[in-house]
Amino acid sequence: MEKYHKTDICPIEKENERDENYEASNPQIDSETTKNNYRTFARYCTYAEFINKRIEQLNLPAKPRNDAVLMASFVIGSDREFFEELTPEEQEDFFAQCTRCFAEKYGKKISYPQSFTMTKQPRTSLKSYAYK
Repeated sequence: MEKYHKTDICPIEKENERDENYEASNPQIDSETTKNNYRTFARYCTYAEFINKRIEQLNLPAKPRNDAVLMASFVIGSDREFFEELTPEEQEDFFAQCTRCFAEKYGKKISYPQSFTMTKQPRTSLKSYAYK
């Protein structure tokens, strides 16, 4: 699990929502297959907008501190051999099941699960905001 502060959110979103024009410094990223990335559910606003709306809905007694952790990221995957035995449909179902399992535990806290297929090892990245 990685924790992110307010200033980290936009750069993380830019990296996660990359398109085929994204210039990756990570040698494991294959830009040619970026088009195969997908979301487990639809995106309606930016990460920051999503988090700010949820914080607003909570009616907190005080504004979150400037250095507060606002988002956490979880990466779910398996070894390469596991994915080599799956069809693309089975891989998508695997990541959808992972997202559902996480959602059952953490509820509305998930924002924009993104599955990445352009790396040497497919994985899904789940972002969760840090407030109840």
